[in-house]
Amino acid sequence: MLTSVVHIAEVVNIVESRLGLQASIRLLARILELDNIKVAGVDEADYEEALGIAARYAVSVNDAVAHIKMRRHDIQEVYTFDKHFKNLPGIRVIQE
Repeated sequence: MLTSVVHIAEVVNIVESRLGLQASIRLLARILELDNIKVAGVDEADYEEALGIAARYAVSVNDAVAHIKMRRHDIQEVYTFDKHFKNLPGIRVIQE
C-alpha cells in the first residue's frame, strides 16, 4: 500500500483533534512500523503539478497529489470516502 506524507499528516491531525496528541503519536508510530505501507515524499514540484490537476478536475490539492503519486506508482484503485476522487481520470474508487 502506498500513501504520502501529506495524507498521513491529514489522518494524524484528525486523530489528534478527536482523540488527543498521544493517540495520534501512537497511530503514526504504528503506521511507520508496518512493512506493507510505503510512505512517499512530496516536494514542491508535486504541488506545482497538483495545482493544475486540482483546477482541471475540481479536486483538492491534496487529492491531486494523491493522484500524481498513484500515477507514478501505477496504482489505479483507491479506498476512500472522498467523492472527489471520482473526478480524476484513470482512478477506480473502492468503497466497501
